[in-house]
Amino acid sequence: MVNLTEQTSAELVRTVLQRGACFIENSASSDYMMTIREMARSVRGPGFLVDGCGVAPGLTNLLAYQVLQIHPNTRALEIVVDLGLGKHAGKAALTWFIRSLARPYTAKVERAWQVLSPADTEIRVQWRQGEQLSLALGFPFAEQQILAEELGPACDTVQCFLSMRPGWVTQLFKRLLGLGAGHETGTMTLSCGDQSEATAAVLARTLLAARQFSGVGPICPLPELLSLEQAFEAIHKVHHDASFRHTSPTILA
Repeated sequence: MVNLTEQTSAELVRTVLQRGACFIENSASSDYMMTIREMARSVRGPGFLVDGCGVAPGLTNLLAYQVLQIHPNTRALEIVVDLGLGKHAGKAALTWFIRSLARPYTAKVERAWQVLSPADTEIRVQWRQGEQLSLALGFPFAEQQILAEELGPACDTVQCFLSMRPGWVTQLFKRLLGLGAGHETGTMTLSCGDQSEATAAVLARTLLAARQFSGVGPICPLPELLSLEQAFEAIHKVHHDASFRHTSPTILA
């Protein structure tokens, strides 16, 4: 069962898992996802939950695991999503992103869980060579809690950020919220084109992988089902201009 909306009740998810099905969750809101995950842990049944699917979260989770695989001594993960307006996100997704900018969220920063808001932190990133640095604001994506739980002491910090195009939109929210400053070290960047189509491609590939999964529940992290290469291959079939770039972190004395 693939869930595309946060209106699905935890009790329905419980029933699905108790009956032995795989429940693939596309949502990104922290409160909703933490409720679903806690419920999944309490279920005694053969089914399992796969959350953090799609693009953000989804591709971003796979990128995070890839970073730790290549650079196992990584202590901080900063996940930045660049959102195109209009057709790239869709009206419902865009409304959710804007409303979420006003919500406090929980994140692990320097080994301590903290309650933050977009007014607390920002970062600047360069998406393409030759481009100016883009502003990104702290954002309540559920994956920063999920990844911090799954990775445990392997990472001291897991934080999510959002930038919106055109860049003046992010600057407008910065002025409304009143923000500070950020930094950047090494980067791993995946450009996937239209968000809704890319999300559908990753969900479809996740579904195929889940049908062949032989593990046990209650929760299966997406990277146990799908590699970054498989997800990128699925996206590339619908967006031939999708791209991937990796720059090694700068070693700071």
